[in-house]
Amino acid sequence: MFGYVIINKSEISGEEYERFQSYYCGLCRVLKRKYKKRGQALLNYDMAFLVILLTSLYECDTSELSVRCVPNGGRQHIVRINEMTDYAADMNLMLAYHRCRDNWQDDHSHSQHVLARLLEGYYKQLREKYPRQTKVMEQELFNLAQLEKHKGKNICTKNAEDVCWKELAQRQILSAPKKGDADIDSAANCFGRITAEVFVCREDEWKDSLWNMGFFLGKFIYLMDAYDDLEKDRKRGSYNPLLPIAEKKDFEGFCHQMLVMTMADCSRRFEMLPLVEEIGILRNIIYSGIWTKYETIQGKKKTVLDRQEK
Repeated sequence: MFGYVIINKSEISGEEYERFQSYYCGLCRVLKRKYKKRGQALLNYDMAFLVILLTSLYECDTSELSVRCVPNGGRQHIVRINEMTDYAADMNLMLAYHRCRDNWQDDHSHSQHVLARLLEGYYKQLREKYPRQTKVMEQELFNLAQLEKHKGKNICTKNAEDVCWKELAQRQILSAPKKGDADIDSAANCFGRITAEVFVCREDEWKDSLWNMGFFLGKFIYLMDAYDDLEKDRKRGSYNPLLPIAEKKDFEGFCHQMLVMTMADCSRRFEMLPLVEEIGILRNIIYSGIWTKYETIQGKKKTVLDRQEK
């Protein structure tokens, strides 16, 4: 994913932060064990959140190991590993593989092309292991590529019948400026459906709740990434669903409202889950941590405006 689902260290206890780091470090070790150093390099906070969420929901038996590693300066620390760590590591690699391919196609990045080739063998194995997640990833990324190719025309409709049973998959997220609204929602929905399927690790009683939570979190991630990359995409002439409305007077307010309402939908589904263990960590991320990047972007924009006014 994109690294937006992070913890707010300033608003959490030292003990809880250490526990969060133990799951993050556990994911790092599993990535290295399964996919060597190239897998370890794919580590991100988004998937660490998924490990903690699924661990709490399914009350997994978790191994606690005391280890030393270079990234932690050689100091001894605790890592936590369970079956969800393995699942998240697999999803991490699959998403990273597609991201590398996308970066190669968009930016012709040689390093990303090389990394995709290195990950391809692992991806083929995981493709057979996770046919449901693979099908949705490949279909929705194809749909997203078509949207980008046709500059946002609403063609992301293939396989819509596969998700119509989900509670809010067809819902418009808010009343927005007419032009560009459908394009924004179509693009964000594609990525939302990918994240939704990744969140569903088991076909059980919690699959609908996890799907809906993952759907809205994925939409938030995609929208935040589009908002973050707006100027870069404008300069490069790259597709960004926010570009058609970026010059509107109410653009900043619209983006903020869109992000808030999307996360409100996500948090409602989150609170429906019977989570007890690590709930403080999870709530910190859902209600505070995910806004850290937005606040950073706002700070940069304010700095630019202040310089222009001088």
